[in-house]
Amino acid sequence: MSSYEGHPEGFFAPSNRLSKEDVARQVGELDDSGLLTPIFESMPDMVMIMNRQRQIIYGNKVLREYGASHGHPDFLGLRPGEFLGCQRESRAPFGCGTGEACRNCGAVNAILAGLSGQNACMECHIGQVENEALDLRIFASPFRWRTHEHVLVIATDISDQKRRQILERIFFHDILNTAGGIQGLAELMVSDAKMSSELSPDLLSNAQKLVQEIQNQKLLLAAENHDLACTFSPLSSLAQLESAATTYRHHEVGLAKSVVIDPDSKNCTLISDETILQRVLGNLLKNALEATDDGGTVKLGTESKEGHVIFWCWNAGHIPRASQLQIFQRSFTTKGIGHGCRNLQHKTPHRALPWRQRLLQVIPRIWDPV
Repeated sequence: MSSYEGHPEGFFAPSNRLSKEDVARQVGELDDSGLLTPIFESMPDMVMIMNRQRQIIYGNKVLREYGASHGHPDFLGLRPGEFLGCQRESRAPFGCGTGEACRNCGAVNAILAGLSGQNACMECHIGQVENEALDLRIFASPFRWRTHEHVLVIATDISDQKRRQILERIFFHDILNTAGGIQGLAELMVSDAKMSSELSPDLLSNAQKLVQEIQNQKLLLAAENHDLACTFSPLSSLAQLESAATTYRHHEVGLAKSVVIDPDSKNCTLISDETILQRVLGNLLKNALEATDDGGTVKLGTESKEGHVIFWCWNAGHIPRASQLQIFQRSFTTKGIGHGCRNLQHKTPHRALPWRQRLLQVIPRIWDPV
């Protein structure tokens, strides 16, 4: 199978497409066999066949049902990001796969690998235009039909698995760290009664922190289940910044570092949920402190613009471009496995789902007529 070369237009994958007439002809060539349906229709995942231009020319029952319920009943000729409602597709110069951010998309890279003659298994996160999100595991394999080279793609929805990983990470990492601190203080107090009065304030502080972590866990779980009830009230933007700064000046990640509020910050009144806002500001500040060397400074600021209140956080250094393109994806992190959620553009061991891998290896041979 020939190699798949890039196209000078766009930022990444080739931009050229087939016309509706050519797509219809390829669809007809697949349908006239009458053999695809029995295998693919019974599969529990979305199955699609794409041509060299990454346009869908076949979709199984699961994919058709998804398209019908998400406004794309006529999906033939579309690319995956267009069919799935990817937010970044609209910003790509020539549609799905041609944007700068598409370089880091596991779906695009798996499909390109399949078109180059390789079996591939990658994961991707798709932020959708209706503010929903999909985490998918993409299996792609070369698929030759008559004189055409296509790619067979199986998309498995692993969104629940990724959400569970996030919740487990917070529970087992953050909460256990705090509980471990309480245990250590209690052991010291038991071993030396004279230290009880000295350590009591620290014990109380850690206990309060543990309760806060559990409350944060409840908030996150409610948000993931779409059950989050917000409590709105008037808030001072500067007071919110000072509260976050005070918390992290005494946090372990803030030791030997400075947290300052920009003196040019404007105090604005906003309507928000204070608990959620503090969690957002706290995470923003904590990330900046973790990326700052001892002796360094992290700055916070707030301003008003066009009727909106803006909070910002600054620390020395810069974010690599590849990370900038993924920074607001739920599943992206630069901290490795165990933080947030791992970077989803990675190859998954085939042994994880052996039946699908065997199917990808066998089907191209079955559907390769002489």
